Amino acid sequence: MEDKDYEYLLNRIWYKVQQVVKANCEIAKNFYLVIDKSIKEEISRALEKKSQTNDNSKKIKNPVIIKPKGTVIFLLSVYLFYFILTFIYLFKQGRTSKKRNRSQFETTKLKPSKRLALR
Repeated sequence: MEDKDYEYLLNRIWYKVQQVVKANCEIAKNFYLVIDKSIKEEISRALEKKSQTNDNSKKIKNPVIIKPKGTVIFLLSVYLFYFILTFIYLFKQGRTSKKRNRSQFETTKLKPSKRLALR
């Protein structure tokens, strides 16, 4: 039903209640109690539904299937570890096998007469 249909039905009931109350004033009190009670019940139901939907939204929903973490990060970390190990191995190997060649100036021994001249 559309909103206009509900408005029409409400207006129709309201008109009927007015006609009955005009005919018998004692019935007005009973109508008030019945309508007030039903309105309070509807409001409490609406608030309960709203609180239930809020409670459901606050709950943490865990997935049924737990997906493993990406293998890309794992492979990158393994590759980085391998790269660091090979770099360390090559660096140590290069330091022990390659000795610095001394220049001719460092290898020649100066004669005692030339040593004094340099000082």
